[in-house]
Amino acid sequence: MGWHSCVAVATLVAAPVVLLACGSASTEGGGSGGMSPGTPGSGTSSSGSQGGSGSSGASSGSTGSSGSSGSGGPSESSSSGGMSSGAGSNSGGTADSGASSGSAAGEAGSSSGEQPCVKGQVKSNEVVMLGDSYMDVGHVGPTIQMDANATYRTYYIAGAALAYGSGQLNIPYQFDSMAVPANPDIKVVITDGGGNDILIDNNQCLNTPVMGDTSCHTVIMSSIAKAQQLLQDMAGKGVKHIVYFFYPHISTTTGADANDWLDYAYPQAQQVCCGAGAAQGSDLTCHGTPMGVTSGTDCLFVDTRPEFVGHNDSSNAAAYWLMDGIHPTQTGANAIAAKVWAQMQKYCIAQ
Repeated sequence: MGWHSCVAVATLVAAPVVLLACGSASTEGGGSGGMSPGTPGSGTSSSGSQGGSGSSGASSGSTGSSGSSGSGGPSESSSSGGMSSGAGSNSGGTADSGASSGSAAGEAGSSSGEQPCVKGQVKSNEVVMLGDSYMDVGHVGPTIQMDANATYRTYYIAGAALAYGSGQLNIPYQFDSMAVPANPDIKVVITDGGGNDILIDNNQCLNTPVMGDTSCHTVIMSSIAKAQQLLQDMAGKGVKHIVYFFYPHISTTTGADANDWLDYAYPQAQQVCCGAGAAQGSDLTCHGTPMGVTSGTDCLFVDTRPEFVGHNDSSNAAAYWLMDGIHPTQTGANAIAAKVWAQMQKYCIAQ
């Protein structure tokens, strides 16, 4: 994300502008929302990206269908298809039996007939990361890789936008003209995007009220349309899983109306990723089929606003997770990456 006023800080890359909306499969409960973008600039930034990762896998010790809980890796949950650690036996087996099934890390399906998570089917070079400064300057890209203990192909750069920018500063370009030509065998794409469409290219919207304005609504709709086109393009080129995370609320010192525009864009982005039937709630995290895609590709949309509740107030330095009012500190990046990775584990994406 990057507001013109913040461009010097770090070209913001993720504003609440465009975004994907995941299908109608499931939504995660959570807190309130927000938005943040990237800053313009050239080249990726790696400083601080190796900070603590804070990954969050499935919680250990959760019980199976009726047996006692074990402590192994995650396995499919019978209620939501998610992953939980240590699935117990159907007949109420002992803790030992729960532990043994949990160690299979999801390779044994749940009692409700969920498909097991077969590990090792996606190679690290079949996973591509795109996006803006949240991935780059904000350390989220490197931190997700740390949580996954993998090295993915990265094309993100600070200042990139969805409907604006040229070359690497345009996220669709990162996919079509960089990632695909380098190696078209892409199974998973992890990205953010849309923040800079407002923060850099239309930063007058940062201090424009949502009600009554039309030009900023047009900006958001253009970005959402570009995001939908990009997801359809990815599906057409053989991508099986798309992971799209949106921005948390940024500091109000950056723009008085920025978070209102982010919240306005959130449900529209969610539906682009998960489909028109995606459930609504305080946390719009969901998993489904992208709009305009019939089958073969799913999209995971991750709402990062709940994690930043209480952490975007610059007057509370001890709990503040934004380094410049827009980009997350390493602690904030840890929180975002942990949620993204946990959701990827839940839906067996790049495992």
